[in-house]
Amino acid sequence: MLYILTLFRSQLKPFMTYDVAAFKIQNLFHGRKAHHLVVELLQAQYNKIYDRDTGHFYYFYDGILTPTPTDPAFRVKSLLATPVQWKKPLILFSKDIKIVFTEDLAALRIQFAFRTMKAKQFMRILVRKFFQYCYDPITGKHYYRNTVNGHSMWRKPFSLGREKWDPEDVREWDVDEVVYFFRKLGFKKYGYCDAIKDYSVDGLLLLTFEWEDYNYLGITQSMHIKQTLLQLHRRKWFHSHIDHPGDIERRDRLRRHHNVDAAARLLQRKYRARYGRARFRALQEVIRLGRQKADREAAMRDGQNWWPHRVRDFSGLDPTIKVQHGKRRIFQTIKGWGNYEGDKFIPGPEALSDTHISAEYAIKLDKVETKFTGGDVTDALNAIDVSQDHIMGGAKKGASSKRFN
Repeated sequence: MLYILTLFRSQLKPFMTYDVAAFKIQNLFHGRKAHHLVVELLQAQYNKIYDRDTGHFYYFYDGILTPTPTDPAFRVKSLLATPVQWKKPLILFSKDIKIVFTEDLAALRIQFAFRTMKAKQFMRILVRKFFQYCYDPITGKHYYRNTVNGHSMWRKPFSLGREKWDPEDVREWDVDEVVYFFRKLGFKKYGYCDAIKDYSVDGLLLLTFEWEDYNYLGITQSMHIKQTLLQLHRRKWFHSHIDHPGDIERRDRLRRHHNVDAAARLLQRKYRARYGRARFRALQEVIRLGRQKADREAAMRDGQNWWPHRVRDFSGLDPTIKVQHGKRRIFQTIKGWGNYEGDKFIPGPEALSDTHISAEYAIKLDKVETKFTGGDVTDALNAIDVSQDHIMGGAKKGASSKRFN
């Protein structure tokens, strides 16, 4: 009861439920969307214009764009809105109306840019008047000394911006400025700029170069090297300049790097030449083996088909075969043992398919049923002669069967 009395006019509220929390989030989201929609409508109805007389901007109410068939640019203006006002509409909050770019505003911006440039030039003149650009031989770097309070610093004064103390001072050049220097000399077409970028040659490293270092960059023409050295020697500070040991070490590393690259290129050329010769010999060997294989295949084809290749185009019986073996004597062809009658092939006996023609006489001789039991040699020879007549088809008709008597 004591805790309730201490609340005075405060009211106890129940804990927020999930539904109430969701309703509140939705209300916030809808309110934000509505505000954005109102801001977009106001930005479309108002124009922010610069006033030349007062030097301020004012807001001009132009109305809502409502295109009609007769006038696509027709605008409906509300009677409640103020036509012209100096203050921004409150409902815009942090938003603002886009400025109408008029001639007065363009002239004003040009004036601002010109005055800004003149102010920067004036500040840089003051910086160069009250600062000295000094060289530290120990570190090999430059520092800036204030002649008013004697304060020194390594960094460049902020008032100089991106401008260098001396744009022609090679010691302050970076890689891009060295490339621009060689391009001004007309060396772009010779490819020197690419080598400078590859080896990261800046101004201090360029001052340490000797004749051989230019050759490492690919500048082999003596006229170009002399022209570059002449441009560097014309600087007033060149003869008093002392190369820093760190820059000399960078030059030595560049030389070693170039020697390693040269050795690598030499090894690559040697390897590629040796590899090319090996590939050429291997190609020659492949060609030779291919030709040998083709020759062997051709020889095998010729050896297998030598006789069919000769008789393939024959139509009928070859006259030479007829003379040598007789008209009806069988001979070996591409179709096997047999004979031709005109263009028709007549196969021979199956027993002669795998034997020579000289075996025909012996085979037919074995079929003679004459048996000799106790006969003499004369009877045997006569039987052979008879069998031979039978085989030859009666070619020896009229011959005496007793001629051996």
